[in-house]
Amino acid sequence: MIELRQIAKLFLRLTIVASMLSSVADRFGIWSKEVCMWGDMDKFIAYTQSLIPYIPADVVPVLAWTATVLEILLSLCLLIGLKLKWTASLSGLMILVFAIAMATSIGIKAPLNYSAFTASAAAFGILACGNGIWEVDNLIGNRRHKDRRIQMIR
Repeated sequence: MIELRQIAKLFLRLTIVASMLSSVADRFGIWSKEVCMWGDMDKFIAYTQSLIPYIPADVVPVLAWTATVLEILLSLCLLIGLKLKWTASLSGLMILVFAIAMATSIGIKAPLNYSAFTASAAAFGILACGNGIWEVDNLIGNRRHKDRRIQMIR
């Protein structure tokens, strides 16, 4: 029987994935121009520079692209439920870093308006939910347990 915490965990995973992939889609201009915040990577890099003005300008594109690649990879892992302890922890930490950068550079209202602290907390909340549904981790975990039983019988 599916438990409420398992449904909550799945919902947390899906909402974080949707949020991160929507942001990535915005950077690549996939959303229509009427709803885009950036529309291309150059504008996202400029926005990143505004969040971390103390970082040398030649390092900012590397950080912006690293964040983008991480958002894609972490989203895919969250979506399929792969290595969720690491994936949820890294997602929560990455979003928290974004939230703190926004708060310190443009004020506390920005991360509150964009629910960045909430998204970070949601990612960390995944860790408290135990085993969920539709997770690759469950398949890997079951196989490990079966291997241990076989070794114990030998």
